[in-house]
Amino acid sequence: MKDTSCRKCGDQLYVYKKCNVCFKPNQFTCGKLGHTTDEEIHMKCIMIDMDHTILSS
Repeated sequence: MKDTSCRKCGDQLYVYKKCNVCFKPNQFTCGKLGHTTDEEIHMKCIMIDMDHTILSS
């Protein structure tokens, strides 16, 4: 997600959530409206997370 401003009001977006594998921001929230964006999915990170989950079971 490369957007730095809210599509609804134009205010700045802040990091809301980071990927639990690569720790890059993958979800943002608007500072003015409190609107949260959809979570960006990192396919490579999902595969790593799934592999880790399978191996730890």
